[in-house]
Amino acid sequence: MPLPRLADLSSDLLDDFRLDAAEQFPRCEQLLIELERAPSSGERLRELFRLVHTLKGNLGYVGLNALMPLPQAMEDVLGTLREERLAFDSLLGDILLLTLDHLRALIDQALGGPNARLGAAQLDQLCQALQALAMAPASQQGGNPPPAAAATGPQHPPASPARAAAEPDRRPAGPPRHRRTP
Repeated sequence: MPLPRLADLSSDLLDDFRLDAAEQFPRCEQLLIELERAPSSGERLRELFRLVHTLKGNLGYVGLNALMPLPQAMEDVLGTLREERLAFDSLLGDILLLTLDHLRALIDQALGGPNARLGAAQLDQLCQALQALAMAPASQQGGNPPPAAAATGPQHPPASPARAAAEPDRRPAGPPRHRRTP
């Protein structure tokens, strides 16, 4: 994926970007974990949406436009959650946590760090899977139906393309970046 030359960006701009991302990623992870305990928390969903939106905007600000589709796809899913057309559950939380891990790795790579496990084709597949999840009717989503869809009948277990796309390689890549507490 074409990325800007880091030499073309001011060091102050890159430092600000790194600092903001270093604060935003852990907060996003914490909110996702909190949403597992309080899945209908509109306040947490709004904050998570704002953080992901800010990450996306900051990517554009430093010229990492090639990475912007991933947070946009996350926004699509979070928007569907906010509209109560999708119910938050632990599977969706795991998918979004994995997506954040991939986004962080892609940013690290773009800033001169190690290669991310997610290649361009897999990034595209993950974005498409998240967007499909955001667009799927409630009857095709697994888990607990959102309140508005609860009366529509039984739910069918989904094939989870978002989960498959978020986990391109099931081999452990080192210690997890987030930790769930009971």
